[in-house]
Amino acid sequence: GGFDPGVVGGGGESGAYSDVLGRGPMPDEGNSDGGGQLIQREDEFDQAAPHCTICLSDEGEVVQRGCCCRGDAGAAHLECLIAHAVHVEQSGEWLGWSVCGVCKERFTGTAQIELAHARCGRLEGHGDGEEAVLAARSELAIALNHHTRFAEAEVILREILATCKRVYGESHLETMYASLNLGNTLTELGKFEEAAELYASFVDRINEELGEEHPDTLTASNNWANTLRAQGKAVEALEIHRRVWEVRKRLLGHEHSHTLTTACNVCIELTDLGMYEESEMILEEVMPTLRRVLGERHPTTLFHTNTFVVTLFAQTKYAEAECVVQRVLAAQRELLGDDHRDSLISAANLGEITLFSGRVQHAERLLAATVDNMKRVLGADDPSYLITRSTYGLALSEVGRHAEAEAAVSETYRVQREALGIEHRFVLRSASVYGHVLMRLARTDEGGELLLSTYESQKRIFGSKHMDTQQTESRLKQWPALVERCR
Repeated sequence: GGFDPGVVGGGGESGAYSDVLGRGPMPDEGNSDGGGQLIQREDEFDQAAPHCTICLSDEGEVVQRGCCCRGDAGAAHLECLIAHAVHVEQSGEWLGWSVCGVCKERFTGTAQIELAHARCGRLEGHGDGEEAVLAARSELAIALNHHTRFAEAEVILREILATCKRVYGESHLETMYASLNLGNTLTELGKFEEAAELYASFVDRINEELGEEHPDTLTASNNWANTLRAQGKAVEALEIHRRVWEVRKRLLGHEHSHTLTTACNVCIELTDLGMYEESEMILEEVMPTLRRVLGERHPTTLFHTNTFVVTLFAQTKYAEAECVVQRVLAAQRELLGDDHRDSLISAANLGEITLFSGRVQHAERLLAATVDNMKRVLGADDPSYLITRSTYGLALSEVGRHAEAEAAVSETYRVQREALGIEHRFVLRSASVYGHVLMRLARTDEGGELLLSTYESQKRIFGSKHMDTQQTESRLKQWPALVERCR
């Protein structure tokens, strides 16, 4: 569901956090002020000769701005975008560096990160406590987040927070905004406890200063809920997201991108809690509007289409889910690249759907490639990598490579348990897979105890109709002795 990183001095919204088929953070774009205007359809784009909409020349390389101005309307030279941002800045307005002046949506992709670097470069030599420097470095960190360069973003944001504390003091709003931005990145890195503490502190403070319905309060509440969900607290997260959704519908309207992405956040938690029909009903209402407002191939639209995939998967609608995720993955690879977090997570989703569809050999090959790429790009401690590695272990077991499966899943289970605790949803999923693999290795005492305890924990926490509980139950049924013990 949508992450809403603010920037120093008050928040726009961008980025996203979600768990599709049990995986982690993914970027998404929000609207910076009041709902974007659809400028041009992608199928109207003249592929042969795109021209820059600023200088009107078709010479030189142009990039897509990544906002709602698609096709020819979204093409521009980077040097023209930079010159335009400088011109706008001279009138005292710096949003030209990050927000399109036509559709009022934030830039994404190459334009976003190159403009952020250019702005920081222009401010070299200025004091680190100057407002313009802090805002520019915050925008660069947000751009790095969108390109899944979270460790680089964390370094910048910790420096910004330290500077704000020194310049403004611990309780100043600028310091609080810096803590909000850092919280977003920490969640992306799986540092959930520290992130949740930052969000909770921000929400308390911003409530006092600006009120509970201020856009920045809603942004922080939205992100706090995402982090609670990542910690396995889906009930608490759902309560907060429902409240934010209702306020945004009333204040921003049903078709504002913030309202739409918050609705998708609600659906993710509904799916986590096994409330699949309500989730699917909301998504069927929201997704056509999101596609119309932002476009079929906007990163946010693609990201939340994956939210629909998990709902289909949870209801064992594997053929439909596979069709959707293949379309999403193809678009993400084209727009964002093979190594973007969104693309990697969609590839992992495709592998898992293929596995549960019964095409185990093909699934093993898909997941093997995805696990290698995730480890290389995201790192060995990344939550998305770990849950995908657990799924890969299951695929190895399904093709008869039980010893390799045990090695992969046991290590994943250990790392997850230490990081998240024994009752986190991801940990219980890996425990179920691990118990299943141990049973196949004839380590029946150890495997049986783990499967039974996992099943009881999942029933207690998520209910008997949740997809994770049902998957563990199906594994138990393969071993009659364990079924007897369940009774």
